[in-house]
Amino acid sequence: MKIKHNINIKRDLHLFIFTQLNELRHWGITLSDVKILAELYNKDYDIVTQNKIENYKDRMTILFSKETKDKIISDLNMSYNTFNNSLTKLRKKGLLEKDNSLNEKLLFDLGKNTFSFIIEFQDEEKC
Repeated sequence: MKIKHNINIKRDLHLFIFTQLNELRHWGITLSDVKILAELYNKDYDIVTQNKIENYKDRMTILFSKETKDKIISDLNMSYNTFNNSLTKLRKKGLLEKDNSLNEKLLFDLGKNTFSFIIEFQDEEKC
């Protein structure tokens, strides 16, 4: 089955995917948490493409700097406390690493225009 959904790849892809994954995998995080998670991944993409910084550790240092956090808080129009509480929740859920870095397994190449997702359902009798 193919489902077509028009989104702005560079702006909305992470938000769309993490919203769906939150529902499918029962992460138990709020929409506000999902927005922060998506924005962190978007900023990481910006750091790679605009600043040409490929080194993962260097990117994480920039991403979790005070300046970048302040920009995200401003962009999402939220309080500092709400933002930090969400970061704590995302770390507890394993969606952010304990050392304030992104889970590399959740990174997408936003340079592509087509993404495929395969969802396999197992027969309950075979489980």
